[in-house]
Amino acid sequence: LTLADTTGLVGSDQALIRVIANDGINTGTDVSDAPFTLAKHTPLVYIAAPENGATFGSNSQLVFSGEVFDSEDGRLSGDALQWYLDGSRVGAGNELVLGARPAGVYNITLVATDSDEMSDKASATFFVGELSHIYLPMITR
Repeated sequence: LTLADTTGLVGSDQALIRVIANDGINTGTDVSDAPFTLAKHTPLVYIAAPENGATFGSNSQLVFSGEVFDSEDGRLSGDALQWYLDGSRVGAGNELVLGARPAGVYNITLVATDSDEMSDKASATFFVGELSHIYLPMITR
């Protein structure tokens, strides 16, 4: 018995499988003999911006965006998505805009919770400040 990847399937207590086979001429079908339980899934969380390791200028407005899909609920938005900056809640929804921050390294986390109270998260680290440039003399032979 080979198990299929069920990540994109809706969880259910009454799941059935239908198999359709075709040899190019004949087609046969069969359905599982009894319902079975297919576990529900946590949401799939993705931070679209910033990319991990991004740099923001010292006086820049910080813009964050994320997408969340849940097999049972579809696309999540609003209060189902919570943003945390270094562990402190700073907003909700698919997009978040924050004012300028002091120079430093920060971690942004997007936590999504579906209607079954299942949750998952994604994180990205970013830098605020001016990158210093190091100029090395050119050496020619």
